[in-house]
Amino acid sequence: MWTVPLKAKDKLSALVGEADIAHDAIQISRHGPVAAVTMSANDLEFPTQACARCRLGIAEALVRDDADYADNSEQIRRWYGLM
Repeated sequence: MWTVPLKAKDKLSALVGEADIAHDAIQISRHGPVAAVTMSANDLEFPTQACARCRLGIAEALVRDDADYADNSEQIRRWYGLM
């Protein structure tokens, strides 16, 4: 990954092409700090899909845990002295 200043915006098309060909993210800085990143859409696809699968897995686990709690709620309340 490398950084270019925002004033290089006249070269944006070339930078996007470079990111796509080299499969390297390019950081764009504005007055010093990095403000944005450009990268190949294909390179972005994998982490995006991985995050979606992770969120789905978490949602499924929560549903499963809720069902377990509902099935065992009386026993759980006894464990914690709530009955």
